[in-house]
Amino acid sequence: KEYDGSELVTLKGSSLKGIVSNDDVRVDEQNARARFDLPGVVQDATVEVSDLALAGDDAGNYSLEPAASVAGCSIEPKGLSLDPSSLSKTYDKTTDAGLSEAVLAGVVDGDAVAVDVSKAKGSFDGSGASDDATATVEGLALSGEGKGNYSIPSPLTVNGCSIEPKELGLDPKSLSRAYDGSTGVDLSGAELTGVFDGDVVSVDVSKAEASFDGSGASDSATVTVGGLALSGASAGNYSIPDPLTVG
Repeated sequence: KEYDGSELVTLKGSSLKGIVSNDDVRVDEQNARARFDLPGVVQDATVEVSDLALAGDDAGNYSLEPAASVAGCSIEPKGLSLDPSSLSKTYDKTTDAGLSEAVLAGVVDGDAVAVDVSKAKGSFDGSGASDDATATVEGLALSGEGKGNYSIPSPLTVNGCSIEPKELGLDPKSLSRAYDGSTGVDLSGAELTGVFDGDVVSVDVSKAEASFDGSGASDSATVTVGGLALSGASAGNYSIPDPLTVG
């Protein structure tokens, strides 16, 4: 079996030797008990089975010792992965996958095992924002007292990661104006902040409304803008709050 932190074995699909062809007889696995000596990974071990019985229409024609020792059994290391959420990031125009917060998935409760990313590299299958990105990670290792009971592939494929859209703002200077006795804001010259060089994205102010927090002259005024939208080929990689506070 695969390591699961227990020495117990669930019997399933047990086969019998010595059955006459076409006879209906099988092991009654429901009440049988089986166990290894220890719960850890092991090769060529013996499993002790008890409470064995036969079932089937022809079971009365056969006998089976109620206990048996089965040699040559093994507990294989459990394959681990990484939690997709621990690889997720905000859009940065690269395919790099940061591993500093990587968390193992599949560790049995109570086991001391951690992931060693010191020699690992990770990359996403694309650079754009996505809620179902795939990361490929190479060079992972395991550490900790329980590491011998586990394995981790290299390369490892992790599905279901997220590249979150990058949040943008507006340049305060592009909203500044001369005093006119009102709190109104002219958005016709509004400029985005936070866009990566080369990305095609602009702000759509056609349905937006904005106001200053006061009507007096000030060099530290705050503007609140609602109804902004983004446009352009790269717009899907970005977001803008609604309402947006510009201070």
